[in-house]
Amino acid sequence: FFPLRVDSSFFFSRFQKLTILTLRGNALTALPMTITQLVDLEVLTLKQNRLSPQLSWEAIAAPLRKIRLGTR
Repeated sequence: FFPLRVDSSFFFSRFQKLTILTLRGNALTALPMTITQLVDLEVLTLKQNRLSPQLSWEAIAAPLRKIRLGTR
């Protein structure tokens, strides 16, 4: 896995038709709001990040079938 080190708006604008996205091990503390550009996203893996337990999922959760969290 490679850490996401580019501007997220640029990245997500280039891959708007993604259905599965793994952001595992990126030390994320929050999700970029530009992730909402991925309107076809169905599965989002966020394992091994530092996301806040108070993170609001409403903005991205509607089209998702799975959100994978955790440490493994």
